[in-house]
This record gives sequence, C-alpha cells and structure tokens, in this order.
Amino acid sequence: EGYKKCIDIAHRKGAKMYLCTILPCKRMLTYCNDRNGLREKVNEWIRTNDYIDGYIEFDKAVADKDDPAIMALEFDCGDTLHPNENGSMALCNAVPEHIYKD
Repeated sequence: EGYKKCIDIAHRKGAKMYLCTILPCKRMLTYCNDRNGLREKVNEWIRTNDYIDGYIEFDKAVADKDDPAIMALEFDCGDTLHPNENGSMALCNAVPEHIYKD
C-alpha cells in the first residue's frame, strides 16, 4: 500500500514512476527463507502491477547465474548486500534507455 500511495502522489504531480527490483541477498548473515520469499513477492509485484510506468531488473543484473538468490561475487562489495563498482555499473547498464530519456 505504501508503494501505491507514493505512485499515486507522483502521478498526480505529473511524474512517471519506475521501480527497481530488490537485489539478491541470500548470503547475508541474517538471511532466512522468509526474507527471500518476501523479496521475491515484492519483485513479482513490481513486475506485474498496473500502477507504475515501468521497472528495472536490478536483481537480474547482478544475480549469480547458478543461484539467482545471491549476488554474483564479481558484483559484491564484500558484505553480500551492496554492489561494488562493477555491480553499480551493471545496475546502470540495466536501466532501459527510454527511462532516462523520458
């Protein structure tokens, strides 16, 4: 509901609203299946809702090819949650051109 409220406010002001999927974070020390399940539910909502103007696949941009619930080591800053420079560049490259030209 919080997302919907923010999206509604943005649209009333004439702004477009794009959301990014939540990055994989399975390696975190505080990780549990419920948290990843919630991440997956939110990402699915981002991909399928009718409220936003589009979305960016950040999770897929940095996911490990063998286990998409974790960030690939080449993109991990070392804390298993935040991207390093290569990961940040992968996120930048995941933004479709039409979004930043709008």
